[in-house]
Amino acid sequence: LTDGQGRTVDFRNTVIVMTSNLGADTAADRIGLAEGHDWRLWAYHKAAEAYFRPEFFNRIDRIVPFTPLTRTQMREVADLVLRRIFERDGLVRRRVALSVEPSAMERIVDAGYHPRFGARALQRAIESQLVQPVAARLAEARPDLPSVITVYPHPTGVATRVDPLETAAAVAFPFDWAAEDPELQWTQIEQVIARVKAECDSSRAGGVVSGTVSPEQLHYYAVREQLMKVQALRDQVRDQRKSRAVKGVGVGGARVPGPVVTKAEVGYTKVNAYAASTHRSLNAARDIHDYLDEIANAAPRPEAAARVFQDFCLETAWLETLQNSFEQPQRALVIVRGFSQRRSFAGYLVIRLANLFQDLGFDVERYITERSDQYTGLLIAGVGVWPLVSLEAGLHVFLRPQETLYPLQLTVEIASEAPLEEQIDLFVKRRSDWIARLATGRATVDEEPDPPGRLLRFYNELGSTLDLRTGQSTPGFPTTQEHRRLLLSALEVSAQ
Repeated sequence: LTDGQGRTVDFRNTVIVMTSNLGADTAADRIGLAEGHDWRLWAYHKAAEAYFRPEFFNRIDRIVPFTPLTRTQMREVADLVLRRIFERDGLVRRRVALSVEPSAMERIVDAGYHPRFGARALQRAIESQLVQPVAARLAEARPDLPSVITVYPHPTGVATRVDPLETAAAVAFPFDWAAEDPELQWTQIEQVIARVKAECDSSRAGGVVSGTVSPEQLHYYAVREQLMKVQALRDQVRDQRKSRAVKGVGVGGARVPGPVVTKAEVGYTKVNAYAASTHRSLNAARDIHDYLDEIANAAPRPEAAARVFQDFCLETAWLETLQNSFEQPQRALVIVRGFSQRRSFAGYLVIRLANLFQDLGFDVERYITERSDQYTGLLIAGVGVWPLVSLEAGLHVFLRPQETLYPLQLTVEIASEAPLEEQIDLFVKRRSDWIARLATGRATVDEEPDPPGRLLRFYNELGSTLDLRTGQSTPGFPTTQEHRRLLLSALEVSAQ
């Protein structure tokens, strides 16, 4: 093809696609019983033949009619439009996560669905019913905090709720393996072990009667098992101390025991101070992905001796918590709700939690489904389960490169004796009933029965995991043992 200025373009091995609205009016107005693909093709073909000169029309190889978009296709278009909106640089920098209830999406599609006007009407509906109200809500929210924007059905169309995400409070863990005086820590831990052992011995379980085990016996055996684990770790630490004894002599030539652990071996910034600075730095960070990677690379890891002492501290904290847990529930229902309909890490988190609590010795039943509402869950049972599982309640946020947040809401309730699936369905129904009332104006968005909790942990898909309560991080998704350390570090126990 040569243009008027003598420039030639070679069109070999080329497909040229031309779009036009020729014949659209005729195809939209069916005559009699004629309808469907053949009628539209005939209408477009005749309109193009009447408009173009014969020498040009004869060079067109194929005329392809575009059918009107169905409601299902419009919903897919709406998903795509929403995703592009919330991938805008401004919203990514604000760390905004979007959650659209399925019934709210139907309202948006209803407002923008027009068989003749296509997706343009839908985009206008999204801009007016969603983008503008969200922008107004965000202008009122704190710019330094990540947020979850939830879209609900409403009598006037849709309603939005913006939840700024506050981080969980730093935990004052009493047995600090990075303490200035590890010997004092050693003494305190020995006192805890001695006290728990004395209490355990005084309530020694009797024999099993008629093939049943009483709650008191279950508690006794669980504490005894954890006590044995702690004593084994104590023996390891003692062996390390003996190996250091050759480094000094005391008065009269007596050998001086080696230190519990040296500061060089610990390699950790003091846990509680680190957590406090983590909160400040996280809110000020411009790119959360880079910040998490920086945290993971900057935090040195303890050497083997310090790791044993760390586990000794953590398992002792769990021992005392277990000893004091007799009056607490022994069955916990864990429900994980994903906020994003595009991708959810809920199944992944449930599997990791199942592995963690099985490692801790609990009975675990898990329920994972592919339902669009993204609800999954666990039923965890055993002595001491409640104080541990409760520590995981809140927001677990997953991050993908160059994308916004994927938060998961983890809710913990006392489990009944009903099957796990039935308990999860009951939880889902409570929230679905509230959404139905909201859609008819009989409830408000401020009455959300399952609002976002506090931020507990960030999981970077290609990088580190950061625990916001303790300031600790792992170089990748935590292993079961690393997850156990993060969990036990959040225990609030007495150091008296």
